[in-house]
Amino acid sequence: MQGELTSMFPVAYCNGNRTDVPTVEAAGIGGYDSLLQQIHQSPDCDRSNLSHVRNVYRETTFITGPTFINKGDAKVGESYTPRALELAFHEPPFRPLGLTCDIDSTLGLAKLARGAVTGVDQLYRLGWLHHDMKPESLGIDGNGEGLITDLHLAAELNGPFSEAALLKRFGISPYVAPTLLNPEMAHIQHSWWHDVTSILLIVLSVALSRPDGIERGMATETNEVWKTWNQGSSGNLADAADSKQDTLCVPEEREIFMEPCREAWPGLSELVEILGACCGMDVPQNVIQQGRVEEVLAERAASGELSLRRIIQKIDELIEILIR
Repeated sequence: MQGELTSMFPVAYCNGNRTDVPTVEAAGIGGYDSLLQQIHQSPDCDRSNLSHVRNVYRETTFITGPTFINKGDAKVGESYTPRALELAFHEPPFRPLGLTCDIDSTLGLAKLARGAVTGVDQLYRLGWLHHDMKPESLGIDGNGEGLITDLHLAAELNGPFSEAALLKRFGISPYVAPTLLNPEMAHIQHSWWHDVTSILLIVLSVALSRPDGIERGMATETNEVWKTWNQGSSGNLADAADSKQDTLCVPEEREIFMEPCREAWPGLSELVEILGACCGMDVPQNVIQQGRVEEVLAERAASGELSLRRIIQKIDELIEILIR
């Protein structure tokens, strides 16, 4: 698996008498400037769940500071130390999910998922796939709505190098869709339903990490499964992929896996089933055994039976139920 480390933290920014708190994203220089420009030029309604980069500061030699520090007079080594080649300043403010997560209800998880899937939809309509979905890729705005950030590995759908780009694998193995984790599926291109599957796995990790809704720490049985999924980092990708596919798509195994958090997270099963349509959770077992899940998902996506808008609508309906 490949990937780049991204860290995010809040900074104070003063503009006249108004003070905003955007987020700084530190990352290696990437080739995603055209995507940032597309997002910047899009109407607010078409980018509401994407982190909006207001400004990017790049420094390759770290000689001088950004123009907004001491009116451009700051020198490296005087009062601060750069930690990355690039600083991207985002609007609106958000809390990075990967650094701290204070979600303690299924409603909170549903709002996170709705925002994240909406972000995937907005990216898709711009002609891109996120391609590296993990907890650090999601943020939470002031209303608890999820949004997508960390776009430097996004893959263009119709660019000159798209075919090769969509065959590359990125991410952290527990959050990667089973198909993409399986070495035998190296010919499968990354698709939007793989990003949604990663969102499902992120949602599960939040609930399973706090099975009683308060204390942090996975149940012993859950942790053992998660360790298997995480073996991908040491090379056992096939084992991790098979375990994940079975746990998610075999109803009996999924029930056992989610049992520790069932009482404290009512409605979680319904949210998981909505998102799980993107990994074949509702596909007949014989199709899974024949290794035809991707074929079925592609057919459903082509016909419109499986779509981002349908998933968002179903999450909206679940949120209405959870609010009651």
